[in-house]
Amino acid sequence: MTSACYILSGDATFAQFVRLCLCRTLRSVAVLQEGESIPAAPYYVVDLDTYPLPRGLGGTVLCTSALLERPRELPYLWLDRPFRPARLLAALGLAHGTAEYCPQPIEGTRGVLVEGACVPLSKTEHALFLALWEANGAFVSKEELLRRVWSPDTDPGIVGVYVHYLREKLEAGGKRYIIAHRGRGYRLPREEDNLC
Repeated sequence: MTSACYILSGDATFAQFVRLCLCRTLRSVAVLQEGESIPAAPYYVVDLDTYPLPRGLGGTVLCTSALLERPRELPYLWLDRPFRPARLLAALGLAHGTAEYCPQPIEGTRGVLVEGACVPLSKTEHALFLALWEANGAFVSKEELLRRVWSPDTDPGIVGVYVHYLREKLEAGGKRYIIAHRGRGYRLPREEDNLC
């Protein structure tokens, strides 16, 4: 709660969204427009759609865009838009603790923290895990997973195949982390779930 962040964006709606996402975690969050001087801070979020990337930023820098692909050789963190608040917090390393009851994404990698160990995932497995993790314990339907990870016209059976792959990796220690419900989809555990 003692950190600060500057949001570098010319898009007032996006800047307000990011500010609201970060205000509960960081002491102070400010929005800077192009041309304003950029003070030193532990965190920066740069909207590359509306703000040119400044040189020499220190601290943790997260670049994001809804229009651009990640530039080659980008020395900073990257997050495609749109994203949810939980994904933003995780990307900046600000997620509240590492919950024992649920695997957590590891910033800047395709790894997942499971019971203190890093479990590497394939690109598709990682996208599937993030789609479930961002739902914060709510069920995600097969249709939504197809839309977010593959495409709506992909064979729906692919979801079950990759859930199986993900289970093999995440649940190797014996705990069940992916909860399935016929007709509702899949979810990751909530704190109140009693896993075994």
